[in-house]
Amino acid sequence: MRTPAFQLLLVSALLAPTASAAFTVTGTFQYVDRAFSFTGFTGAQPSLPIRFARVEVIDNVTNTVLASGETSALGAISIAVPTNGTADIVVRCFARSDRFGSNRLRVTNGTTTYSVSSNVFSAWNLATNLDVGTVVGQKVFSGSYQGSPFNLLDQMVAGIDYVKSLGSGNPSQTLTLTWPNAGGSYATGLTAHISEDDGYDDMVILHEFGHVVHNHYSDSDSPGGSHSFGQSDQDPRLSFGEGFATYFAGAVRQFQGISDPAFYMDCNGTGGTGIGSVGLRMRHENGTPYSAQVAGEADEGAVFCTLWDLADTTATPDGNVTDDDPVNGSFTFTGGISGERAVWNSFIGPFKTAANTTIRDLWNGMFSPTNYGHQTEVEAVFNGWDMLFFEDALEPNNDSAAATPIVLSSTWSATRSLYYATSPNGAPGDGDQDWYRFPATAGSTIEIETRYPGAAADANTYADTFVELRRPNGTLFLSSDAGGSGRNGKLTNIVLDLSGNWLAVVRTTHLYRKTGSYDLRVRLISGPAGGCTNLATSSEFGVGKAGSNGTPDFVVVSQAVIPTAAFTLRVDHAPSSASGMLFLGLSTTDLPFDQGHLYVSPLVTIPVFSDATGTMLLSTPLSEPSQCGLTIHLQAIFPNDPGAIGTYHTAQTERVTITFGG
Repeated sequence: MRTPAFQLLLVSALLAPTASAAFTVTGTFQYVDRAFSFTGFTGAQPSLPIRFARVEVIDNVTNTVLASGETSALGAISIAVPTNGTADIVVRCFARSDRFGSNRLRVTNGTTTYSVSSNVFSAWNLATNLDVGTVVGQKVFSGSYQGSPFNLLDQMVAGIDYVKSLGSGNPSQTLTLTWPNAGGSYATGLTAHISEDDGYDDMVILHEFGHVVHNHYSDSDSPGGSHSFGQSDQDPRLSFGEGFATYFAGAVRQFQGISDPAFYMDCNGTGGTGIGSVGLRMRHENGTPYSAQVAGEADEGAVFCTLWDLADTTATPDGNVTDDDPVNGSFTFTGGISGERAVWNSFIGPFKTAANTTIRDLWNGMFSPTNYGHQTEVEAVFNGWDMLFFEDALEPNNDSAAATPIVLSSTWSATRSLYYATSPNGAPGDGDQDWYRFPATAGSTIEIETRYPGAAADANTYADTFVELRRPNGTLFLSSDAGGSGRNGKLTNIVLDLSGNWLAVVRTTHLYRKTGSYDLRVRLISGPAGGCTNLATSSEFGVGKAGSNGTPDFVVVSQAVIPTAAFTLRVDHAPSSASGMLFLGLSTTDLPFDQGHLYVSPLVTIPVFSDATGTMLLSTPLSEPSQCGLTIHLQAIFPNDPGAIGTYHTAQTERVTITFGG
């Protein structure tokens, strides 16, 4: 007799639903690609795997999704389908990837996600595994153009794989590419619109996706608008946005190990091959074919060339066994990271929170608040593309007390930089003011002007100079933010109201052009009717140091009166027939030197020679009115005098101070 418990189990078993059978769908999905090099499309059209794309097994009658999965890196699928019976089966692969989160990457025509489908397998016995074979997505035509939505998807997958290799996470929102777009290729927010003729232009696709990555992982302040290669006077916010996107394209391809990864190229998309298919191109490594035009913070080409120099290494598969820039694979940055990782950390860190971002903000982020090191090499990279994010040789000359002495002249200065960092990390260097001091006379007419470095017609820098003229007592006389070429400041036909040491100040008041480089000229247009009215004077300071002929002594034979045919100095009691050094400076010091004293901070050092009697004569004509009021300091030193004490056996003069007058 069966027990009630046994009867209950039997009834439960009979009433339980029948377990579904399961079959496995396998196969491979590919798409037709177009191979290219720097000289255009090659004509090869390989079939490549559709990687990490969403795949659905569908009942073709009811459109019910029976199961879903993802292609592998080789485009293969193996999807278990829990069902039974028979059905008309179709397997569809979408231009969408869920690898980085559900529906995070997709390619649409503006509304619908692209897909490619297998054949329909009618009345398939769902207890039998199904191999759909190799399904190849063919070229998609739009008007006279062609493209592959799966090529677009592949670039997106590569881009996010690269971002994750730099330590960032999956995108937190859906990122979209749309094709075809009749209005050209551009990005807005988290969507990139790809032109009809750019469906196979991988560099264009990655560039536009780079904008999307910029918008999502960092913050872009680019105002947008027209732009082109060979422009070095763009809005620098635009230059960074476009330059970063192009750099991103090369960096992604380097990450994939693609040969010759780093160049931008936009082809015409009509199906042609070779150089005739190329509309626009430029190399990251050297700017070819725009090398002679690429320069400065306001040039998108200079931006991506600079970033590329920080990211490429000797291992980059570009055909070069060495690297041509100071940052290469032979060292790492702080924390053992690569150059491109340091760039990315700045990009998603300090750069992201800055306002009106230009490449200056990315530079700052590589040194502050985290100093990733190798400042000398990084400076050399930026300087190689004419970005002077470092102090020039005259710093610090940031106030009247530290003003650099200059003379009125029609000659332009060497290139100077508006950059001064108070942090030992070398950044940021915003807010620099360059002060210059020059002697001039009341009634003189002068001109102050800045220009782009080397008189470049195009900027080669994003500097926007503001010039000031201050009286000898420091009060503001005149200022200008314009008047020169381009954005340069200029003050002209200025009649001075005082005699003395005037001050010229160069700085910037621009919201985001906060640094930059410039040349300066302060010149005399005409002198006062009475000529120079300053009194010529001379004085001595300190004591000399004896040598074999006693203590050398400076004698002012004639005062420095302008004009004169011969302003003459003499040194007595120097060692006989000896070579020495004349130190000339615009400022003084008093430092112990070889058991004597150094009294001059030398601006220049001039070789001099005494005669057999130990006498030395120095004579020069004076005719330049702008030198009136100039004060100089001189000291002569003769080494290797056997009659002098000290390590170097130097005989030394006192210091003589001379003020030019007339």
